[in-house]
Amino acid sequence: MTHTGDLLYTLYISDREPSESKLISVKERLSLQMALGIIEIERSEWDSFWGDVETYDELPYGCKLLMHIMISRVQQTNWMPSWKRVGSKNLDFLSVLLKYNWTKNQLLRKHVHRIDDIFTKLPLVSVYAINGLAENMGEPGPSWFRSNPMVELLIERQTYDEVKKALSAAGFEHSITVPWYFSQRIVGINRTFFHKSDNVRCHLYVLDTERDAHLTAIYSSMSGSAEQSPQQMGYEVRTLRIPGIQNRFIFSVEQVFQESNLATGAYLVHLMDALKLLRVMTTEDLQKIGTLLDSGIVPPDWVAQVINLGKTLGVVETAQTDEFLSFLPPSRPSGVGKKKKRMKTRLFSISQTTWSYYYVLLSEGDFLDLATDVLSRIKNRYHDMTRKQITPHPNKRYL
Repeated sequence: MTHTGDLLYTLYISDREPSESKLISVKERLSLQMALGIIEIERSEWDSFWGDVETYDELPYGCKLLMHIMISRVQQTNWMPSWKRVGSKNLDFLSVLLKYNWTKNQLLRKHVHRIDDIFTKLPLVSVYAINGLAENMGEPGPSWFRSNPMVELLIERQTYDEVKKALSAAGFEHSITVPWYFSQRIVGINRTFFHKSDNVRCHLYVLDTERDAHLTAIYSSMSGSAEQSPQQMGYEVRTLRIPGIQNRFIFSVEQVFQESNLATGAYLVHLMDALKLLRVMTTEDLQKIGTLLDSGIVPPDWVAQVINLGKTLGVVETAQTDEFLSFLPPSRPSGVGKKKKRMKTRLFSISQTTWSYYYVLLSEGDFLDLATDVLSRIKNRYHDMTRKQITPHPNKRYL
């Protein structure tokens, strides 16, 4: 069986260099189509998706992240025999995947409610739900479908000290401080907090708007287009705000092209988010994205690739996007200006200039925490490169 969805597609990270590209496999694209609901899942397609794969562990990691969404759609069909007897030999495990995901979603709901109570007491602090959390709390798509119970919030650097005190008073403990890279560019700090009672993680992205006018413009556009999060599952979330659809799209596109996500296959979830948002955007929404791209924080070529992939998959209408693509600012051609280092290298070789930047940006204590964390990562990186590969236990299941 061959159709448009079986065609391979390549995502280029930088200047269309073959060494910096990611080929989306047939299996990944088929799982993306199923999760997006583009095609009706039939028994023959479900069988072709598994192919020579017999167990859940043999699936690409990105497909596993979308599996609970695919299962929920398959369960609505009336196949004979039952869908549980079709395809993988490990369907007993898959049949309980939705319950597992629902359990994690309850933890996420509890965590968001707890976070909201904290920021309700800080009425002058603007807090934004970003990445997967924003897609959980907003539209389009079903609420609370994520299997990762992690809250990702964005604030300005000016409000961090006040936020940190509030989190500490509520039982959260600061664990890690690392640079926040956005499109291979330092835009702030990523601080991780753990709650002392249940060890649930909260990522606090601190945007440095004080020293970058482009970041200030992006934050201002978020403030102007953000909406209060709606009441979800009995909890009235009052404080957390959802960025406008253009900002959410930019965040999703950036996550697609993160090297770590491309390497692990996690990019597939963010690609699904970006395409879902793209599908419901109006022409006016698409034109507003061009204003955000003027800052250079995300290469226009990344947006163009996602839009073209959406057209190939049949997610968006060609007429709606062709005009917008013609207005995208051109990406910087290869060889023009100073060539950027790859993010993988910069994570483990931070220059003296960067250290000086962080010494100004952070307090003395936080600076020492950052230095300790980076040195620890260098040590772990060395051990990973030198130790023998460890074979995982065959009975373990990783979601």
